[in-house]
Amino acid sequence: LEFDRAGWIYIYGNMGSFLTRPSRQLAEFDPEPEKFPSSEHRKTPSLFKPKGKQANEGPIFVFNNSWHMKSGKGLLPKFALGSFVHVNNVADFGNLEKANVFGNNGKIPGPAPWDTELQMAAERRRFTRRWDKYQIQMNGDVVADLAFPDIYRQFGYQLGAQSKFGTDNFTEPEAKPKKSPDFTLKAKSKAKRASLPFQLSLPDGESLILPMTADTKTAYQFDCGAVQAEKTWKRLDKLFRFLPDTGWFDDLKLKQENTAHVDLVWKTERLNSKDFPKKPKSSSAKLA
Repeated sequence: LEFDRAGWIYIYGNMGSFLTRPSRQLAEFDPEPEKFPSSEHRKTPSLFKPKGKQANEGPIFVFNNSWHMKSGKGLLPKFALGSFVHVNNVADFGNLEKANVFGNNGKIPGPAPWDTELQMAAERRRFTRRWDKYQIQMNGDVVADLAFPDIYRQFGYQLGAQSKFGTDNFTEPEAKPKKSPDFTLKAKSKAKRASLPFQLSLPDGESLILPMTADTKTAYQFDCGAVQAEKTWKRLDKLFRFLPDTGWFDDLKLKQENTAHVDLVWKTERLNSKDFPKKPKSSSAKLA
């Protein structure tokens, strides 16, 4: 992600493998890599790319994602993301010695004794440690970085109590010939049955507790990361109305021959779920 101002963003259920650096050649017909000046070489990727000091209008929720970083600078290498909530994610790094959740400067202690100018200069070279100011929360994540979470806490990153170090979490995160990556958690992964209940705020002012269960004690039966039981994300998608809205059917005078099609669409979209609104009482079409 790379943006200046934002809010009410929800990133969940994603899986991604970062295996190689971006090519220096943009296409087959581009010049040879060595013909590009070094200033134009594409850089090592990072997952988030904040631009300076961001004070966002609404929260940015990043939860239950699975990342495999064989190559890359880290998850949050620089600057700040305001109103940022990062919870129940799983991140593996291909090289533990080079794993840097907060970028190359995240493991460097702050200047001592305290010097305001030096501290501010250091802040510009790393992901911010002023989490109170920017309302940043990270908890419940399982990350294969040797400094995570204890050393980062010593340096001022206010990682939550349920943040854990864990490596070799995924079954087969690097795709093999004719096969897709498999982000299913291994049996011994610390992300198994470790999901942390948290409050998710919605744009309309409502909120709910995730994982979606009536008893918060049972939330720990859920895994961290993106791979969940069937229909888990469909239930959450419906809260954001990602599926097409059928309300416009009420304004149509459909012919009788189209009624069967409308019935099929309505039944498919409802998915026999109580989360969908009830059928409209008045309609120009006969909806079963």
